[in-house]
Amino acid sequence: MFAAIALILVFTVVMPSMLEASQYEVYQPQITKGFVYNPEYGELKYNHDSSIEYFQGRFYAAWNGNTNWWEGRPGQKNYWAFSDDGIHWSGYREFEDTPVFGSPSWQTEWQPNLLNYKDKELWALWTKAGGFIVSKLTDPAEGWTHRVIFEVIEYDGAEYFIFPSQECTVLEDGSVLVPVILREKSDLPQDQRKWFCTFLKSSDAGETWQYYPQAFVAHPHGPYHRSWEPMGIVQDDKNVRMFVRDMHGDLLEPDKTFFTALGNRGGTAFADPVYSAIRTVSSRMWLGNIGSRKIMVQHDSAANRNTGDRINIALFSSRTGRDDFVAGTSIIDDELGICYPQAVLKDEDLYVVYTSGHTPRAIKTARVSPAPRNDKYYIMPRSRDRALTSNDLPRFNPSFIRIDQYNSFDTGGDIDIKDAFSFTCWLRPDGGEGVLYQLSGPDGSKFFVEQDKQGSLFVNFAGEKVKSNVSLPADGRWSMLSGMFDLKTGTGCLKVNCGEEAGLKFDAADFARGTYRLVLGDFLRGAGFDSADMRIYESRITAQQAEAYFSLTAKRHGSSGTTDIAAVKAASLEISPLDYTAKQDIANVVPGEITCYAGHNDIVSRDVNDLGQKSVTITGWIRQKPHNNGVIFDALDSEGDGGFSIRHDFFPKIYVRIGDKDYPLGHRYREGERVYMKGFNQPLNDEYYFFCVVIDNSEKKILFWEDNKLSDEQINFDAESLSSDEPVAFFRYCGKERAKNHFPFYGGVFNVNVYDRKLSEPEIRFDHNRFADMFGFDELSGDIKAAPEARWSVGADNYDSLRFIDSEAPVAAGVKHEEYMGRQCLLLSGSSSCGVDMDGFDPDKSRIEMDLPIRIDYPIVSEELRIMSFGDDGQIILGMLNGDSDNLHIRIDGKWHRAAAFELGKWSQIKLIFEDGKVAIKNGDSRNVFDTGRLTPRLYLGDGYPHGYIAPADKFRLDVDEFELKVQ
Repeated sequence: MFAAIALILVFTVVMPSMLEASQYEVYQPQITKGFVYNPEYGELKYNHDSSIEYFQGRFYAAWNGNTNWWEGRPGQKNYWAFSDDGIHWSGYREFEDTPVFGSPSWQTEWQPNLLNYKDKELWALWTKAGGFIVSKLTDPAEGWTHRVIFEVIEYDGAEYFIFPSQECTVLEDGSVLVPVILREKSDLPQDQRKWFCTFLKSSDAGETWQYYPQAFVAHPHGPYHRSWEPMGIVQDDKNVRMFVRDMHGDLLEPDKTFFTALGNRGGTAFADPVYSAIRTVSSRMWLGNIGSRKIMVQHDSAANRNTGDRINIALFSSRTGRDDFVAGTSIIDDELGICYPQAVLKDEDLYVVYTSGHTPRAIKTARVSPAPRNDKYYIMPRSRDRALTSNDLPRFNPSFIRIDQYNSFDTGGDIDIKDAFSFTCWLRPDGGEGVLYQLSGPDGSKFFVEQDKQGSLFVNFAGEKVKSNVSLPADGRWSMLSGMFDLKTGTGCLKVNCGEEAGLKFDAADFARGTYRLVLGDFLRGAGFDSADMRIYESRITAQQAEAYFSLTAKRHGSSGTTDIAAVKAASLEISPLDYTAKQDIANVVPGEITCYAGHNDIVSRDVNDLGQKSVTITGWIRQKPHNNGVIFDALDSEGDGGFSIRHDFFPKIYVRIGDKDYPLGHRYREGERVYMKGFNQPLNDEYYFFCVVIDNSEKKILFWEDNKLSDEQINFDAESLSSDEPVAFFRYCGKERAKNHFPFYGGVFNVNVYDRKLSEPEIRFDHNRFADMFGFDELSGDIKAAPEARWSVGADNYDSLRFIDSEAPVAAGVKHEEYMGRQCLLLSGSSSCGVDMDGFDPDKSRIEMDLPIRIDYPIVSEELRIMSFGDDGQIILGMLNGDSDNLHIRIDGKWHRAAAFELGKWSQIKLIFEDGKVAIKNGDSRNVFDTGRLTPRLYLGDGYPHGYIAPADKFRLDVDEFELKVQ
């Protein structure tokens, strides 16, 4: 006892306290998202490997894509787009006239990495046929020029293919480092070829390029183990550090997915690699500078996730650029299959471009506002409590097509123009100038409808621009625009909401007759707007016909009108088959449907939690995107050994899960481009089909609706009960282990009914026929019998009986910013944590003083509650142990020690001092000193390296204003 006190006295005497404290705030940026490329609006289904830059006043993005659904298939090319605000993007274009070399069968284009070179040229560094290509852009109207730098690299008697992996690192002297993968050119299997990661370097504006064998970095277990996608950062000491994906980490050391190597200041030589202490997904990342701060955009899967899980993208922060990045705030966490982020800093915001989805894949963008500032210090919650913007439910909007500025959308529809043509459409413009609609015809002839900044409308016939005297309001309202044109007389008119007619005269002599294609917007000068109910006619319709169509469609666009079909027919309005609205809408939204995007917003019954005492029948209409995955209906109990669910996996199988066993109902199969499911016999390509499953608990059989009758194939099950102790739900969030499903449902349901009995075929036909016509199906004949009242229904008329639940955060839930008893606090519960932003800490020289104001109100129920983690993999953990609420404990090298007295229900100002391989802990009169050994400067509040489940009831509060951290 005396020795311990003496040690404390000596230790505290030599610790000066004249350190400047860093003031901390909670980092809570706003996230705004957009699509760079949405596969629902175009033919590209595979999109990946994106990059973003800001060049001469615009954002640019590049990626590789294909009309094929899968990676690396013939036809994969590089594409690019641009944007004024980083959120709304132009249409896409191919990289023009790319070079052809190497094997004719190996012409796939990969991973264009962008670089703004002194705002004079935009570079794209990419690969094809194993070679290294530099493309340059100075004017988007002129397109890209290309130059092959290396077809192969020779080293140690072998040839190597080159794969540029990520965005470049620029040194202080202006030299450019391009991170690349070198793969031995050989017919041997992958594990018998050598792999290296390195930098290609140019010091003369890209005229010449060099590589340095001393900078070839192999895998820590040797060059025959595959390393992938290196990335570079310049440290605070000007040396270059390389981070590399470990493609063999899941086999060799499952908890280690990255390795790192330290180089010299020129990036021309590197030391042997070591495994990084970053514990997250092995995936492409981005590294950049904000002043002296270093930022990594990367997956954060540390909390209760496996290392193969691409769900959550977060900001990691470091003040040094060394291997001390701390995981921080989630910026993208509500989507399916998100990965491969790259970013650019513009003003005070960070713009991130990334892949979203499995098949098809989209390229999306997110604006993080503000980015972490260099002159501030942050506590960075590793979970977010923000409202989801992409999937708020329910939705009642009419279907419409969104055309962003500079976006051109080919409708795929043609019209034969001879002597006249007309159009009617609803518009909601953004207020910018540019092209709204265009007809592209033979010999380059075009017809445009354009607006200027004031909303005034023009028509353009083959280069002749004629101004009208009508305009579109830019106040967010929908307006119907109609146009009628007679090519024989050279006259026409435009009308807005069937108001004043704008008479027009034009010279039609140069306007070619023939087949024209309808295109919305324009790539280089298109306006931004929403378009709905677009129809074109191969004749000049009358004003009365246009008014009749206005009456037919006005109500769903917020205008007064009638839906009296007779009035339309009385006006002899020909409804053209060339309707470009509903089939192009991203969600095919049906008024009254309930949509689910990427597993969020579970639809849970408020009171039905005892379904399945006897038998169950589920009927209704459902739509699913192809290559989908997720729980459709869930009535499993909390322990996972009772109840049932209906789900499908990423492979083509539909299951009924009863208890802990899966019973497959059938298999999807493809005919051409359409995907079908045996058992439902309707396409699963985002079109509605009738869904019916019967679970007969008395006969222990599962039946499903096939060919308009219950299936002949009856599936037997052996569970004793279908009962569940939890409320039943649609779209149950995928992450729950009991659901045995790792991806979410993506689609919608309409008027789904859940019965607690087995329905007869006449009763099922009744449910089918109620809405068959709405979805384009014929009513079924035969015996029809009204079904009994459903136990639970999901439809447009009963939202009061439902509750919509945002799914749990991909990284541990539980971090909440709140005011508590007059203090600004962070509430941490479960396995949650916050990364702490701190100055560079040298464990051999630095000293840290930390004031940790915390409050714990109740005894914990878990084995332990972690309050602070310091060092790699939680070298030092401060926490509370079950059964000892009167003390805090510290874990060092896996062993717990009593650290300081503590009192529940009161604020405690814990003082910690780290210096010379020791830590002193003080709370009031209670203090202790412990040997820690050498520490890595990685600090978390809460459970930074979670070891398992912690009860949500176990929580503590941190006073943000009183938290202080001093580093010297």
